[in-house]
Amino acid sequence: MQMPDFRSAEWQEAATDEGIAAVIERGRGMMPAFGDRVPEQGIRALVTHVRTLRAAAAPAASTAPAPTTPAPAPASPEPAAPTE
Repeated sequence: MQMPDFRSAEWQEAATDEGIAAVIERGRGMMPAFGDRVPEQGIRALVTHVRTLRAAAAPAASTAPAPTTPAPAPASPEPAAPTE
């Protein structure tokens, strides 16, 4: 059994908060149950954390506007002086 990639957009879209909480509480597959050790508030915090994994995997969008005119070409370097 392979563990899902919680960062995957497909997994994040398919999983519901209630489903994630149920797996944390009751366990499934390789995941043990934590409902008897983690209070409801802790389970909600874990669901929130799992949701942040998608945001962490998304590439950061640039906030700088795209240039509208091409930047000038860099100046050519001066030729090296001949060595004797």
